[in-house]
Amino acid sequence: QAMQLCDAGQFEDAGKLYHQLWDEHGDAFSGSRYVHCLRKAGHAKAAVTTVRMVVEKYPDDVYVRRELVWAL
Repeated sequence: QAMQLCDAGQFEDAGKLYHQLWDEHGDAFSGSRYVHCLRKAGHAKAAVTTVRMVVEKYPDDVYVRRELVWAL
């Protein structure tokens, strides 16, 4: 559902779902997608703060690193 919302440009709603997944599972995918939604929804400061946490946990994940670059 979060992917569909993101594809439809509903980044606020998608971000809420990805945030929930990140809190529950803490995996690289949900973290990177949460940051993506934060950026796209205009929450640049929150995106930078969050992506730093995700990078700390998954420094070698290519998608996490891409979101780091975009957030910065």
